Amino acid sequence: MDEEDRNKTVPSDVMGELMDLRTFGLLSSQNLLILVCDQEEMESVEQVYDLVCSLSGTRDFGLISLGVSSWFDCLSPWEAPPVFGKQRFGNGASDTLTEMLGVLEHYIKDGRTLHICGYSLAGLFALWASTHTSVFSGVCAASPSLWFPSWLNYVSEHMVKASHVYLSLGDTEAKSRNPVMATVDECMKKQYEILLRDGKDCFFELNPGNHFKDTELRTAKGMAWLLKTGSQR
Repeated sequence: MDEEDRNKTVPSDVMGELMDLRTFGLLSSQNLLILVCDQEEMESVEQVYDLVCSLSGTRDFGLISLGVSSWFDCLSPWEAPPVFGKQRFGNGASDTLTEMLGVLEHYIKDGRTLHICGYSLAGLFALWASTHTSVFSGVCAASPSLWFPSWLNYVSEHMVKASHVYLSLGDTEAKSRNPVMATVDECMKKQYEILLRDGKDCFFELNPGNHFKDTELRTAKGMAWLLKTGSQR
């Protein structure tokens, strides 16, 4: 087994929507966690990695973090009007997924067990990506943006292909003053029901606080659950 490859930055000539790629842990491991981030979140991925090691009790995994160039465009499955401020949502998720699969091509062909993970809109992207490809064994969607316009209609008709799905939410997220985001609790319940209906091994966890509390810990908890529960395809 290779020595631990910690905080390695890997340039890639196939990137466009994806602007940054960093790796942690053992890329030779059978189990790889793929974490989708924005550029700011990329700076705290090492903390997430350390938390996953502690929570899972193992270092026999690799973590590949991918930073997107535009949060609202690269992770949105389709165009949607602004939910807060004047920032519209684009429809770049398809291009992002295509680039991601290109980056991961070697590991896919090698038969690795891949788990796609994300927080907030990246969590929604992780669920959406798993409706388009079966390469991911597990999904970690921490505080995902399930309020996204038309999402529940979409996911009720397009099954998540991953076998294992981790969902989480902050216990005060539904108290948002934003009327769209305040529906997240109801949306989460429906999402959970859909996954159970489709026979998925799904775990839902409620965390203390609003959407912005303990984001690294919440993400790490989901990733650790996948390592413990979904390591076998």
